[in-house]
Amino acid sequence: MIKLKKSLVGADLIHPVYLKSLEYAILKQLNKFYSMKIKKKLPKSVENVLWSYDVNKIDLDLHKKLIISQVLNFGTRDATDWLFRSYGLEEIRKTAEQIPIGQWDRKSLALWALYLGIKPKLKLERVLNG
Repeated sequence: MIKLKKSLVGADLIHPVYLKSLEYAILKQLNKFYSMKIKKKLPKSVENVLWSYDVNKIDLDLHKKLIISQVLNFGTRDATDWLFRSYGLEEIRKTAEQIPIGQWDRKSLALWALYLGIKPKLKLERVLNG
């Protein structure tokens, strides 16, 4: 068995001050990479319907309901094609049914209710019935 000097093992090689700045630099790079990754996943046609949001901070999973709602209400054909490729019919159907009627454009609701076979509930109905 080989024994190493304590100074050659683990974090003892790096002074604690440098270790903190190294951790900070790594986290900063990860955050930058993650932001770029998200940016690449949102096409311009989808960014256009998210006009009042910072698209650099949009998370596809965390903000799924917002993205689906905005694209179904205001999206172009390119945006809706991307939406169905990204989330799938069942996920969109399930999420769209949870969007309160007040958040729908009247004509968009008529179209998507027929296409998806959904009947969105009033917010009060969702609270009372689940």
